Amino acid sequence: MTSLRSGFHLVRYDLAFAGGHQVGYTFPGDHFELEHCVDGRMHISEAHSGAGDLHAGSVALSPRCATEGVVAHGDGERYRAVSITGTWTGLESYLGGLGVDALPDNRQECVARDE
Repeated sequence: MTSLRSGFHLVRYDLAFAGGHQVGYTFPGDHFELEHCVDGRMHISEAHSGAGDLHAGSVALSPRCATEGVVAHGDGERYRAVSITGTWTGLESYLGGLGVDALPDNRQECVARDE
């Protein structure tokens, strides 16, 4: 993990688990994460929106609402990815300092999910 300015972190994953691996997560509404899978696969089961896989070449972006679920890796399956984490508030502040307009709100996904 590498710490960046404005409270962001760059995380590089290069792992494989013998016997598989499963871990639960709970993120608050202001949690920002952008993850790009370089190789392998990670199965994600989000409590409200369902399940899917992050695989080589795919990207996942955290919603702007609280979220929880489980991520799982298969037995011996390699997973390589790069992730940038921080807060949505911090990201907007950082981008605003660069003269970029406010980010579009992706909470509509959460509203539709809740309905």
